[in-house]
Amino acid sequence: MDKNKILKIIGVSVLACLLFAGSMFGTYKIIQTKNFNDLVMLANEKLNTGNYDEAIELYEKALNYKDDRSVEKEIMLVKNYKQCNDIYNKGIKLMNDKKYSDAIQKLSTIEQWSGLIYTNAQSKIEECKKQIIAQNIKSASEAAKNGKYDDANKYLDQVLKLDNNNSEAKKLKDEFAKTVASNINIETLTVNKSDSRTGNIKGIITWQYNNFIGTKPDTGANIILISKNKNRNNDNSTFAITLQQVPNGKNGIYTAKADGYGNYEIDSVPTGEYYLLITSNNTNSDMTIDSYTASTLQGLFSEQDWSKLQLALKLNKYRFKTIKIKAEKTIIESYDFGYTYF
Repeated sequence: MDKNKILKIIGVSVLACLLFAGSMFGTYKIIQTKNFNDLVMLANEKLNTGNYDEAIELYEKALNYKDDRSVEKEIMLVKNYKQCNDIYNKGIKLMNDKKYSDAIQKLSTIEQWSGLIYTNAQSKIEECKKQIIAQNIKSASEAAKNGKYDDANKYLDQVLKLDNNNSEAKKLKDEFAKTVASNINIETLTVNKSDSRTGNIKGIITWQYNNFIGTKPDTGANIILISKNKNRNNDNSTFAITLQQVPNGKNGIYTAKADGYGNYEIDSVPTGEYYLLITSNNTNSDMTIDSYTASTLQGLFSEQDWSKLQLALKLNKYRFKTIKIKAEKTIIESYDFGYTYF
């Protein structure tokens, strides 16, 4: 065989090999691209149905066939979606546990870019608000039935924080205000009727200095008369701090202080039953209040006033009892507080 013929055969063979290799490479690239596109498409479907873990797994498999910046960004986006979805599920669990305020706080952290998750979260937040409003309306009504109008108004204030145009809360507030005003008028009429018949109270308040000096006047001790007909909704914030009522007799409370000899006197007190509360100025207490005194005074004062009044009763010894003021009579109520607790 001549040399030219051999070279021609070799050339044809090389060309055939190159064509085959090119064909195989092209087929491989086509398969790679198809696999990449199929995985991305399937991952998108999983993302749209909320299967975030499967979507991430499929996107990562797609990257094995092709490095693609857009897919890498999609993976980061899905991870963020997954985090938002986890927060959403925790919020739903709090709702199911009836922890509506906690649920609102949790769901409110979901940002608007999360799309449908954000929309669903906002819907659930509104449901939580409706539940909280319903609970507070119910609690306000129950508190009002028990005469606790301060507490009732606190519940309604919570409603109006969530919905400042809530008609039911506004209506109840108006009703409670009218009831409180009516009660005050009734109490005023009752006090005025008894003003024409009055009595007096006086006494000596003392304490024990030590075994050698003995009895001393409890100068500055507070003597307080509280009408059993007192309305607990009246504002007595100043009295609760100072233990002095100005003017004397306001809201059914009469006060005096023991002088340098321990003497006190309260004149022209309307007849009726009163609680007598005496607080020492020179003897300290064991920082406790007995249950009878606490429960009685809680029924006479608002929650805010009672919290202030407790401090005075815990710091110094006190005496608490029921007395009756009789017309044109002066009753004697003296007391010795003994030794200071510490």
